Amino acid sequence: MISTQVQAMSKGADPAAARILLRCDAGPGGAAVDPMLCASVAEALRAAQARPVLTGGETPAETDMVLALEVTRFTDRGITARLLRETGGTGPAQTPPLGFDVMDRDLSPQMIARFATDLVEASNDLLTPTP
Repeated sequence: MISTQVQAMSKGADPAAARILLRCDAGPGGAAVDPMLCASVAEALRAAQARPVLTGGETPAETDMVLALEVTRFTDRGITARLLRETGGTGPAQTPPLGFDVMDRDLSPQMIARFATDLVEASNDLLTPTP
């Protein structure tokens, strides 16, 4: 948690500004989301905007945006997921699911990171701050 706040401050983010809380508890069949995928999405969110991104069990403040990573499929060779905005911005919203499949090898950490970047880019409308 401290490293997340230091990282956000080093990017010039205002520590008093609203944060993004990323929930990673909606995996396939009710299982937890793969930790590498959750960390990759958090990193992609940090790269895409200036607000601090937290993934722990933080209690959201009124000004925080809460995003949920909903993964409907995570196998050795593919991922299907989307982001849902639960609070913040202009209210609840979600993106269509984004899928990624590999036929000739298992998913690598680099492929997962690229998927996370694509997911965040496809979800850019969800990141609009509260007016």
